[in-house]
Amino acid sequence: MIFEMRKLVRQMHVRGALLIVLALSAAWGIVGVGANRSLTKTGEYLKGKAAFANDRKKYESVRGDITEEKLNEALWDIQLCPDESSAYVKALDEYPGIGNLLDQAYAAQDGHFTLFELESADDFYARRKPQIRQRISINGQHFSDREMEDIFAWAEKVQTPFQNEMSDPWRNFYTSFQFAVLINLLTAIIYGASLFSYEKSVRMHLIAGSMGRGTVGRMMAGKAQALAVFTGVQYLASMAVLCVIYFGSCAPIAWDSQIQSLYFTSILPLSYRDVFILGMVSGLLAVFAAAFFTALLDAWLQKPVPALALGVAVTFVPLLLRNFTMLPNSVMRLVQVLPVNAALLEGAANSLFLYPFPGNGIPGIYAVPAMSAVLAVGLAGAAVYLAQKGIWKDEGKKVQRHTNRRARYRRNIV
Repeated sequence: MIFEMRKLVRQMHVRGALLIVLALSAAWGIVGVGANRSLTKTGEYLKGKAAFANDRKKYESVRGDITEEKLNEALWDIQLCPDESSAYVKALDEYPGIGNLLDQAYAAQDGHFTLFELESADDFYARRKPQIRQRISINGQHFSDREMEDIFAWAEKVQTPFQNEMSDPWRNFYTSFQFAVLINLLTAIIYGASLFSYEKSVRMHLIAGSMGRGTVGRMMAGKAQALAVFTGVQYLASMAVLCVIYFGSCAPIAWDSQIQSLYFTSILPLSYRDVFILGMVSGLLAVFAAAFFTALLDAWLQKPVPALALGVAVTFVPLLLRNFTMLPNSVMRLVQVLPVNAALLEGAANSLFLYPFPGNGIPGIYAVPAMSAVLAVGLAGAAVYLAQKGIWKDEGKKVQRHTNRRARYRRNIV
């Protein structure tokens, strides 16, 4: 495996791609930090580290459990403002997080709702079920009665009361994370597209063809292991760069708060820490799946360019299909469980789709890494088998026929 790793790293495009991934991950971390905005009492917008520091001060007075009493206190204070504009500014400045949750909990379908129309927030947590129904209606989705029961069963698992912590920075992190995963997927496809055909391009397949079947199999397995290790190390290194830059600028932020403090209608009983860990694991497994899928194409076609084109098309087409809202739920559910969806961490945290599993099914945030793991293992095995039994077997037969001819020629001379 070490020998195959050296051959992989020696390729110029591999080293170049690694440097590009690390540089872009750092850039997205910096962009994510700079994209954060915070409104001061004077009406000035701060950005970057200054915005994080300003928001952190705002949250000091409203941190902790989000109870009905706190919500009512904030609501009635906001309603003392003379108009909606000043109420909006006051909600951002004095009640960060709480004002946004009130909007999400009591927003009307026609969009003509304001906090001035609300008498109290006593039914705040009970509002999750009707808001989930409203969201389904607005999105034009259709779920069976059993599916709705499962959705609400998951929603009821969410722990209350919510914790109000500085969670807004997660939005920009999810965007940066998305681009970092996508560029890792693309480079993994590039590496896999020439994994086996590289030997043919340098005519090493003639030597490999003279080896025994077991030796060739071990060589192909070593190539697969080298691809997995290299893409895995690159992914982890790029994520480390992104996280150090981003969290080093905005920390401390919400880690143990429920994700419903940002996504009120999410049905996942998870904290931001849970989503972060699941996203990291899911992204890594998706990279493996993409790499081995393209490696399988390369083993089959023995041509890197067609393998690369097919790998990119098949891997990234689901991102386009997600936007076709007219697709049936069954098709959309399949589209959203494919490996590339690991990049869309915010979408996974807010998805209502459930997948078959004992009980009430499992959400996509669990299904995507499970699907990626199954595909990665299956595709890796198929790629190694096909590489061993395909062109390598044919070359072995050619070499064997040539050896037999030479042996017969020598016997005839004698």
